[in-house]
Amino acid sequence: MTVERIEHFVQPYLNQFQYIDVYMKGRNLQPVMFIAARDYEELREKNFWRVVPASNAKQWEKTKDHKLERIFSGSLFSSLRESDINQLQ
Repeated sequence: MTVERIEHFVQPYLNQFQYIDVYMKGRNLQPVMFIAARDYEELREKNFWRVVPASNAKQWEKTKDHKLERIFSGSLFSSLRESDINQLQ
């Protein structure tokens, strides 16, 4: 996916505790929370996105531990949608 398409979709969700389902080429579905850290602009320009997997989100919320974050290439994304996990909270 292009930077513009990804950014348009994730902008309202940045640093919110709402998850987006990321469908990636050759990988399983990943429900993640997108993070706008201090390197957001630099990563975005290169179509890379800092995320916290839903499985690590509660621990990340308490600690803000960068080891729980991951960086994904937007070129691997095939589609994005609001996650059903958001309705369960």
